[in-house]
Amino acid sequence: MSGASADEQKQTPRCTKKRISDREVSAMPNSSDAEYSQKLAILANAKQFSDSAVGESAIASPEYKAFLQCAPRVAQHKKEVVDSLSKSTAAGKIYLITLLYAIDNKSALEELKNLQSSKETVVYKSGCEVFNANLGSIAADLLKSGRYLGWTLGSK
Repeated sequence: MSGASADEQKQTPRCTKKRISDREVSAMPNSSDAEYSQKLAILANAKQFSDSAVGESAIASPEYKAFLQCAPRVAQHKKEVVDSLSKSTAAGKIYLITLLYAIDNKSALEELKNLQSSKETVVYKSGCEVFNANLGSIAADLLKSGRYLGWTLGSK
């Protein structure tokens, strides 16, 4: 940490790396349930779906950051993830189903089947590209191959 004193560096919790499906994610240790709920709310209310760093400056979106922070603890919050699905945005559904897939792939695949007929529009960002996609088409691709462009559900 540049500019931080030695005492500050010792007190700052270190990120840990964990593997969820085929993603390596970083997480701060000892995140509270309230913090998890806040991150889950960011996902449920996502206005866009991005698969990594976006834009010319290659910065991860707040939604993608929230996804990475939720992934390591999803098993402890399955009910909250499932409950959030019914009231989430189209983009939020993709993030939440991906979290669910890591711990209960059958339920996640069932959710995707239910979304195949959806006409909701998702703003999808990948790298410097931004376009509108149909949620039903995204769900169909994820069901068929486990992938939608740069996004994967994880190991099948």
